[in-house]
Amino acid sequence: MLITLEEAAQYLAMSVSGLRKVLQSGKIKYTQNGKKGRIKFRKEWLDEFIEENTPSYTKPYTAPKKQKKKPITGFGELSNGLSWDLFRK
Repeated sequence: MLITLEEAAQYLAMSVSGLRKVLQSGKIKYTQNGKKGRIKFRKEWLDEFIEENTPSYTKPYTAPKKQKKKPITGFGELSNGLSWDLFRK
């Protein structure tokens, strides 16, 4: 059974114009009767396209861990290297 361009775009969850761009790139098989005939697809061709263009992940993404902030104690050195002693009277 052949699927129309509009049905194929819906199946692939993309716009018709986006699917036309994919056709121009040659990444998907299709059939067409003459130069101005309707473009049609087999479901197997669409499934092949999905398989070839879906990335395979080896492990799930994990967000980087947040760094713990050092507490400010009010003693010792400031971040610019100066001492708190300068501010005492």
